[in-house]
Amino acid sequence: MKRIGFGGAIAVLLSLLMAGQALATSWGTPVVVAAQSNKISIEVADLTTVGANTAVAVYSRTNYSKQENGGPVMRVFARRSTDNGQTWSIPTQLSRVGYQADDVHVTSFGSAVDVVWQEAPANDPYNIGIRYSRSTDGGITFYPSILLSTPGLTSMSPSVSHGPNNRVAVSWNDQDTTNDLYVTVSTDGGVSFGPLQTVFDNKIGIIKVAVGNGGWLEAAYIYGSRITVKRSPDNGATWSAPFVLTHGATIWSDFEVMANGNSVFITWIKRSSTGWSVVYRKSTDAGFTFYNPVQATPQSGKQIWALQSSFDGTTLGFALSRCATKACAERDLYYVEGVDGGTWPAAEQLPVGEGYPLSVGSASRAIVLYGDNAGIQTITAAP
Repeated sequence: MKRIGFGGAIAVLLSLLMAGQALATSWGTPVVVAAQSNKISIEVADLTTVGANTAVAVYSRTNYSKQENGGPVMRVFARRSTDNGQTWSIPTQLSRVGYQADDVHVTSFGSAVDVVWQEAPANDPYNIGIRYSRSTDGGITFYPSILLSTPGLTSMSPSVSHGPNNRVAVSWNDQDTTNDLYVTVSTDGGVSFGPLQTVFDNKIGIIKVAVGNGGWLEAAYIYGSRITVKRSPDNGATWSAPFVLTHGATIWSDFEVMANGNSVFITWIKRSSTGWSVVYRKSTDAGFTFYNPVQATPQSGKQIWALQSSFDGTTLGFALSRCATKACAERDLYYVEGVDGGTWPAAEQLPVGEGYPLSVGSASRAIVLYGDNAGIQTITAAP
């Protein structure tokens, strides 16, 4: 999930990659999910895949032409596709009327879809809470959202992971006096959540969490040029000592924590004196230990501006935005996928012109969600 970084009119688009085919011939025509005009802004977007052919996209939409309690109307919506992104359902509003909603993230497990976002009263923008909504039918319908964070605080940057045995973990950071990084866990599929657990206290940064087999969780946070991880064996009740995963490396941005079974992958953009690359470390023992870093893309003098990652249990997929020039006035969109331990192919530039990755999912096809400013003015804005 990314905040869209282009100025002017922007649309959120999908492009499709048929699994197992050559990249150069397998990408379909982009399909509009949500569009933006001089009065409509798409702030944040994310995507998850459900089963073989279904995808659910979520996004935050701001309407500057309408005012509500002293601020623009900001809502979180979901749309669903059952044909690998060829067509999309009518948007479903998830956030509440009278509140400004932003920074939305989505995940899925089986037919369950989980969405989190931050939301504040339009007339009290620093009273930011973390809301959670769930679907049990693959994103067709959603239950009303519930508040997970402590009322009155400035809680931001949520993430969510759904794993086996109906376990859902949500994390976020508190940007008030304590700067704590929290996790709360549900063991009944998101019907209810346990007490807040402070994973990293008095730390400024962004936390993400992944749910694995049994009762273990893997949490990581990034601050500056360092990614630090902790492991919980008991659904977040206790946590291990912190382990610095990227000591000595310069981390640019856009890290991700992904779990499947007892495997954990943590990905990031690495910057060094010789260039930029996509790097990951894996664990095969539920996060107890990690193998040495692996480069999924060779070092390049062209800056990697943004990265989105996916893991379906076998294949790793990366969508990245690479600067076309040294000044980075233009950024091209690339995609690469491979299997850990195998030979990584060269990342291919997608036939979309300039693009900014927002999310990447994998089902029977890989799906890249991205922002693009080319030809947007001719696309009808989402309702």
